[in-house]
Amino acid sequence: MAAILPLSLTAQSRNDAGLQGNAGATSGFFDAYNPINYPAGATGWWHFLDVRHSNGNNNLAMQFAGSFYDQQLFFRKTIDNPSTAWSKVLLEIDGKVGIGTTDTKGYKLAVAGNVIAESIKVQLSTAWPDYVFAKSYKLPALAETEKFINENGHLPGIPMASEVKSNGIDLGEMNAKLLQKIEELTLHLIRQQKEIDQLKKGK
Repeated sequence: MAAILPLSLTAQSRNDAGLQGNAGATSGFFDAYNPINYPAGATGWWHFLDVRHSNGNNNLAMQFAGSFYDQQLFFRKTIDNPSTAWSKVLLEIDGKVGIGTTDTKGYKLAVAGNVIAESIKVQLSTAWPDYVFAKSYKLPALAETEKFINENGHLPGIPMASEVKSNGIDLGEMNAKLLQKIEELTLHLIRQQKEIDQLKKGK
């Protein structure tokens, strides 16, 4: 069984994270200035933790790295390849997580890029618009809707394009608004069909 070498508890200086054991790399805590083989864009002072195999002829290392000046943390296992890509460790900072970005705009989760999922569930805190079918609901007249569209260029209750561009949309809220419009349109179609049927009977 190979002996487990103790880590040095005193920070040492080493800029090249990709050094082989036979080039002098050892397990330990290091600081680096203008580091080499660190995450892309790394400059200035960085922390570096290197835990490696006891055989100095290989480069089987588990490494953590991070700048002195922010909360970002990176991880990799070199597996005899000093150019192994670094992976950013996702951290919750002030209760917020950013993927591909450090600016979450105040949201709990921010993703800079596309997202794919097999299913997304949105739990609404507002009422689902089945209230449109209540007898007490005042169905907007089509003439009123036409007037609003002519004056504003969008449906009543639906945000205009400039708002969406600036603020985005809330998926749950927008689905509820769209369903409300569909339900209103359905009621208008039912009413129109009844009028058509009555006209047909009067022939």
